[in-house]
Amino acid sequence: MIRRYRKNEEEESNYWLSIGDLMAGALIIFILLFVLQILNVNKKLAEKEELLGNLGDLEDKVKRLTEKGNRLENIVGMKQTIVSIIIGKFKKENLKIDIDAKTGNIKLDDSILFSFGSAELKPEGKEFLKEFVPKYVEVFFGDNNVRPYITQIVIEGHTDNVGSYLSNLDLSQRRALSVVKFIFGEEMPYFKWKEDLKQIITANGRSNILLIKDKNGNLNAAKSRRVEFQFKLDDEKANEEIKKILSNGVR
Repeated sequence: MIRRYRKNEEEESNYWLSIGDLMAGALIIFILLFVLQILNVNKKLAEKEELLGNLGDLEDKVKRLTEKGNRLENIVGMKQTIVSIIIGKFKKENLKIDIDAKTGNIKLDDSILFSFGSAELKPEGKEFLKEFVPKYVEVFFGDNNVRPYITQIVIEGHTDNVGSYLSNLDLSQRRALSVVKFIFGEEMPYFKWKEDLKQIITANGRSNILLIKDKNGNLNAAKSRRVEFQFKLDDEKANEEIKKILSNGVR
């Protein structure tokens, strides 16, 4: 009887040991699974942080590319930008001028400035220049984004086809020079950037080689007799800046 009791007791003890071993094993497995889950979560968090970091880098690169594109656009489109400024500035002015929408050249009818065949400025021509010149010069010197690209302001004289090439060359040159002389003479009131203008202004005569014709090809002698105000850009400077921008890669 005693032996049977001890046997049952041993069997019961072995039973609970087996249950305990199973529970311990299950606990270990649970702990391992929990650790693996934590590692997996940490891995995903690290991947997410890396992805967010890459997105941030991508945003920075896109921003830098956009800035570079804007700078290139500004340089390449500088001439048209200046033309737009000129058109906008003189649109509301009651001045008899003709603005070329492509080049920005401003044509002044010589009847405003000179008598036929003369290179001496008329009184009304002088009054016109007093009003027009300061406003024109402000376009180039009043904007710090424009000034670095301007190399020349050209006063250019033109004639019709009456007379020889040489006589017209002489007349067109004298007319252009008369305008420049007046700008820097005592009759012209002081205006801002007057001294700066001396560094880039020049006067040219083109005789009758650039006659103006109507759409049917007929000569317009009145419009051919003119004085033009033109501006020249520093293409070399613009090209250097474009090369500099393009050479700096986006990293």
